[in-house]
Amino acid sequence: MKTLFYIGMMIGISAAFSACTKETIGGPEEKIATYVGSAVCKTCHSEIYDITKESAMYNALTVIDNGPPKILMGSEDIIPPDEYSWSDISLLIGGFEWSATFVSKEGYVITQNMGSQFNMADQSRIHYKPEVENGTQEFVCGECHTTGWGEVTDVFASSVINTFPEKYYEEGVRCEACHGPGSLHMADQSESSIIKDNSSELCAKCHQINEDNSIVSEGNFIAFGQQYEEWYSSGHNEGGIACVGCHNPHASVVNEAATVEGVKPCSSCHSDKNADNHLAMKLECTVCHMPKSLKVAIEKNQYTGDASAHIFNINTDATYDMFSSDGLVNKDGLGLSLNYVCYQCHKDENGSGGIFSKRSMADLSQKAGNFHD
Repeated sequence: MKTLFYIGMMIGISAAFSACTKETIGGPEEKIATYVGSAVCKTCHSEIYDITKESAMYNALTVIDNGPPKILMGSEDIIPPDEYSWSDISLLIGGFEWSATFVSKEGYVITQNMGSQFNMADQSRIHYKPEVENGTQEFVCGECHTTGWGEVTDVFASSVINTFPEKYYEEGVRCEACHGPGSLHMADQSESSIIKDNSSELCAKCHQINEDNSIVSEGNFIAFGQQYEEWYSSGHNEGGIACVGCHNPHASVVNEAATVEGVKPCSSCHSDKNADNHLAMKLECTVCHMPKSLKVAIEKNQYTGDASAHIFNINTDATYDMFSSDGLVNKDGLGLSLNYVCYQCHKDENGSGGIFSKRSMADLSQKAGNFHD
């Protein structure tokens, strides 16, 4: 009798799989692929799963179980908003590197209470969207913070919150967010039954804001979330170097304790370049070529935020400004301006910038012009 029960149960599960998602792999005559969850992917791809689990994408959305999250070392220090305890929180958005925001048990993003945004770098607590009344901010981040957003029914979704505009299968950007639903691949273990897309356009699904690939500013920084547009304006794109040319798509780029490095060293392609002019500082290439000219949570000074640019090329003209009067960045494709590169460390003539000596733009331009010679 037990055997018959289990056979019946498996038939029921298979029937549920076949009716629940929208994506078909292999053409209209093929079966419909359904979501199975990253834990199932782990059974065959445990090494990749363990690497991915250390990344911000995997942890883009975390279920809260009456206590602080355990995303990575330090995340247990996150404090819920004033007038809320962990038992009042259902989900944590982010909380891996830059900032954490919170979804209440009612399914709305908490906005007006102090601490509704917790900044990881300095553990500061600020208001998240203080102009938005509490209990009204829908969770509209699902396309880039969940797997299967809008692709599953209420019955089939692992996590159902009725106030969400769409349902989803799994929290975080897990395996099937990029590779597509995995039920057919689980059944036949064939590469033809799973998506394997190494194009930068796949990354653009979550790392692009403007379809025309213009880059916009926010305050005195580049607006966050435009990594695709920035790359598109760069020499890497012109040279045919896609996102995965530098990034391991499964690994963390910010978790220093991660077991696998998420980004290739620049020297793997640029072995002929050196930074002898700044040898004493032992600067990495990315300090200058990927300056922190974006702000997600906090800023160190008026030129330095907390996230890296992906434009790479540096324009050494002392009069050049990468910010246009119409709010666009790198509009003419001329690259990064020196002030956002050099004043991360040096002070400008007004004393703003980093902690090191004052330098005029003319001085910086002269130095930068032959920096790698």
